[in-house]
Amino acid sequence: MKYSLLVVTDHTTHTDSNSIYRLCQAMRDDPRCKDVWVCSRGLEGNKYFFGGISNAEIFGSQVSDDFRFETEGSFFYKDVQQIDRNVID
Repeated sequence: MKYSLLVVTDHTTHTDSNSIYRLCQAMRDDPRCKDVWVCSRGLEGNKYFFGGISNAEIFGSQVSDDFRFETEGSFFYKDVQQIDRNVID
């Protein structure tokens, strides 16, 4: 069985030494992993999810080769999709 993972973070607090970028890449490359998604508290669309509202929508991006630290957090704003809770393990 391959797993789809959701990584929850707040990219607005990241620095270039944050380990989430390498960890997500390593998980994505693991043969047991189907997908890795990342959602951030820093996205306006996630305010209800991070606010503890049950069944709130979750917005994020699928981790790809270009997932790396950027001062502006550009990755977290591109290719944003609503993530279906039923596809996350």
